Amino acid sequence: MTAPVASPSKQDDAAAIARALYDLGPTPVTACKADPRFSYCLYVPKSLGKGGQPPELVVAMHGTGRGFTGYRDAFEAFGRWNN
Repeated sequence: MTAPVASPSKQDDAAAIARALYDLGPTPVTACKADPRFSYCLYVPKSLGKGGQPPELVVAMHGTGRGFTGYRDAFEAFGRWNN
């Protein structure tokens, strides 16, 4: 007899699909389709979806210098250690 094989849960499947479809880590800059003057970027921890807790979101607004990638990079360690 063979031992039964444990099948992954639907939540595990969804997390694996999301990791395959979406950018993890620092994302490219994306322009808003409605008004390309507005852009954004993200840092998505590579561990997202692997823990039991729902993730938390931090939104940081840049100043008039529009140095938003610097904010993304500065919050990278925070995102890794707090999700």
